[in-house]
Amino acid sequence: MSRDIKLRASKNKEPKPGFDGDIDTSGMTAVAVQIFGSNAPTAVAYCGLDAWLEGDDKKVRFWGEVLNRLAT
Repeated sequence: MSRDIKLRASKNKEPKPGFDGDIDTSGMTAVAVQIFGSNAPTAVAYCGLDAWLEGDDKKVRFWGEVLNRLAT
């Protein structure tokens, strides 16, 4: 394997950001409003629906809490 190929292979193994549940619901609520504005509840509802379709109860609860914060 050449050095260039090894470098590309090691770059592909870097961890990619994803949902890890470390962000709190108030932080995510603020981010959703910042990104989506008045459409934040709809965007968050779609995230919750996607989590529900995946069968990920942890994500469903998280997005449900974020949606609840947006509704109040």
